[in-house]
Amino acid sequence: MRSYLPPFFTDMGKEDPAGYRRLFQRAFEVVSQLTGKQVRFRHIHGGGINALGLDMDTKQTKGLGLYLESIDPEGRSVSCHIQNIAIYCRVHFLRNIEQAVGKRKAQEVSGRMVSLLDCQSKEDYFHLCELLIERESNPKVIDWVKHKRNPDIACGLNKFCSLIPYPGQHGEDLEVDIFEKLRNHTNAAEQTHNKSYAFGRRQTLLQGVVSGRKLDIRDIDQHKARSDYGIRHAYRTDDMEANYSRQQMREGNIIDSPGK
Repeated sequence: MRSYLPPFFTDMGKEDPAGYRRLFQRAFEVVSQLTGKQVRFRHIHGGGINALGLDMDTKQTKGLGLYLESIDPEGRSVSCHIQNIAIYCRVHFLRNIEQAVGKRKAQEVSGRMVSLLDCQSKEDYFHLCELLIERESNPKVIDWVKHKRNPDIACGLNKFCSLIPYPGQHGEDLEVDIFEKLRNHTNAAEQTHNKSYAFGRRQTLLQGVVSGRKLDIRDIDQHKARSDYGIRHAYRTDDMEANYSRQQMREGNIIDSPGK
């Protein structure tokens, strides 16, 4: 059965870990009330939510860890919970590289920074972090790498630094690579967030509620169109032949344009 959960809109007021802990607690309470089922987490309950996509906001991430710590009968640490569930948005990761290096500077350096995502072991990941810190002279790059060296950050960037199980790990018999599957979709929340700007910023509380409702309805309709009929909200197909034809038409328009 297909299901869809619209995003939560909230006024955080003061953004701190305690505030995010209350947010996650209330959000999952609402989900339980709407579904009539307890929200469960794989690493706590043995089944349920496998992972959550986050955007490397340390206050948000710690707030999630605090919430999970509060419901964990084993009393495991905040870091343990973060490393069992967090997968970070690639868009934010790449955007931060651009901010540290610059849009048109040091492509070799940025390439090495990006390669942290694809290190094939935890040891390789942290070794590359040390090499970048030792050999790079740009203070922004060094600060960036020190942030990514934090185990609570590394866990959401590279699956070998994560406690989320993957096929073949310690004999794990898994059909799906949870980490790889989710990290290919971590931009969905970012896309929805950006779409909400179409209704304007700094709205009143009532305007925000009404706008959020409109966005939810539109997103659900788009989700149904995609899942039932294969229609994307941009009305593009995954078919290679159709995409190839569209690219040829685009190139033809460029050639035929006056002054070209």
